[in-house]
This record gives sequence, structure tokens and C-alpha cells, in this order.
Amino acid sequence: MQIAGLALWLRAQRALQGCGVPRGERPEPPPARIVCAEPMPGEAALLEDFLGEMAEPALVPAVRRLVGHLRLAGEIGSLLKAEVEIREAIDAARRGVWQDLPLFGRDTDGFWRQAEPRVLEALGLYEEQAVNGTGYSRHLFTRETRQGLALLDTLCAVRFDVVLMNPPFGDATHASRPYLDDQYPRSRHDLAAAFVERGLELLRPGGMLGAITTRTPLFLSSSRRWREEVLLGRARLVAVADLGAGVLESAMVEAAAYCLEAVA
Repeated sequence: MQIAGLALWLRAQRALQGCGVPRGERPEPPPARIVCAEPMPGEAALLEDFLGEMAEPALVPAVRRLVGHLRLAGEIGSLLKAEVEIREAIDAARRGVWQDLPLFGRDTDGFWRQAEPRVLEALGLYEEQAVNGTGYSRHLFTRETRQGLALLDTLCAVRFDVVLMNPPFGDATHASRPYLDDQYPRSRHDLAAAFVERGLELLRPGGMLGAITTRTPLFLSSSRRWREEVLLGRARLVAVADLGAGVLESAMVEAAAYCLEAVA
């Protein structure tokens, strides 16, 4: 995240220099809101330790389910449908032993607005109480969990005006394959196609998606459903360029660049 923040700051300085703004008169850029897709901590004992110390037991089943799905974040990034995962985790908790608590009302968005601060507060307390040589492990656990929650918050909070991507392509990993088969049946044959579908979901109507990807989903018969139902069904094709080979550094693939406008 620090490297990404520095890259954005340098780009802003270059733009200001190009506009002729003297160094001493350049405004301070606003803090960069950078979220990295990192998996939640994999230490089962630490997770159970944390859940056992939570002051709000009604959150435990939802948090446990979310952490389980967020362990895929390092492999699939924004393909993780956080808004779906949160809704399903909350619905599962509502059907559980805490279903009569006021916290689990019909307004699932309202529930999450109440639940997230409680989770972050519990994480802070968990980190502060580190003792007996476990402080560093707890610190790492807390930091990684906060990053996972930041990813959830980013993917759920807003719809975007612009999405730009140069996504991975080809087959999914073995661990993520069942999730992609379930959530992206039209795009599961190629990660690049799945990322384009997800990018369109994250856009507001009229928002623009720019992508440079492998060209194979545009031509292979296995991606016909993606082309018909996603590329042409959920977007308006503004521009496309078949770039051929030798475009993406160190990637032996023929590439295409295209711009899509999300439709309602």
C-alpha cells in the first residue's frame, strides 16, 4: 500500500509540474484511499481466540463466515462479492440462535453499519491485550483482519464512476474454482472475463470500464455466453482495439483493449 501511495503522489507531482505549478505552491494531495486484497489470517487458533473475546456474541457467526470467505481475497481480489457475502452471513446469523435480537432486523445494510464499528473496536481491544509473548502474532492478525474489513467496506460502500483494469487471465486457482463456478457461471472460463463482469457490477449506470486483457474471451466459443450476456448485455461497447502480441511486458499473450459503458 505504501508503494502504491508513493506512486500516486509522484504522478500528482508530475502533473502539477507539467501545469507549471511551482513546487512551493503545490497543494497537498488528499490522503490516498488504497485498499489491498489480502487474505484474512489463516491461524485458526488466533481466530477462535479473537472470537472468544468479542464483547458482542451476536457477531460471532457472521464474522466467522466472513473470515472464511475472505481467505480467498488474496487469490481473487475484487471478484469476491463482498455485498453478497455480508448479506448471506447476516441472514445466516438471523436464522441462528440470535434471531430475536434487535441487531438482526430486516435492514441488513443498517446491521452492517452497526456491526463493523463493533468488530473494529473488538480488534483494537484484542491487540491491546496481547500478553505472554503473543503480542506480535496478535498484531499481525489484527492488521490483516482490518485490511480484510477495509476490502469489504470498499466493495460494498459505493458504486464507481470509472474502473480500470489489467486483470490476470486464464484458469482460476484450485482453491478459488468452486467460488467462481458458483458466482460467475457466465465468465468462469477465463479470469479476465470474470474481472470484466465484476467491474461492470461495481459501476454506476453510465460509468466507464477500461480494460486491457487477453483477447481470447472475445473470440473463443466457450466465452460466447459472456460476450452475449455481459459484454453486450450489461454494457455498451464504446471502443475496442485488437492489439495482438508483444503488448504486455513478459506476457506471452495476444491482447485487446476496450472501453465499456455500464447500462442500467
